[in-house]
Amino acid sequence: MLDRYFALRRADFFLNYRKLRTLWPFFKACWEKKKTFLIFCFSIVYLVFLAYFVRFLPSPPEGIP
Repeated sequence: MLDRYFALRRADFFLNYRKLRTLWPFFKACWEKKKTFLIFCFSIVYLVFLAYFVRFLPSPPEGIP
């Protein structure tokens, strides 16, 4: 049951990753402007933090089959 829960979480994460890949032109424009370079860096750090946090989620509630 727990494995299924974490598999769903991973699938969720990878779907979000695919959405982010579609936003790559926006990030590229930010990189070229260099004014929003810090925002770009902080977004990368935030994504890495989320990926790290998903690994250590508490156990799911009892209602999940």
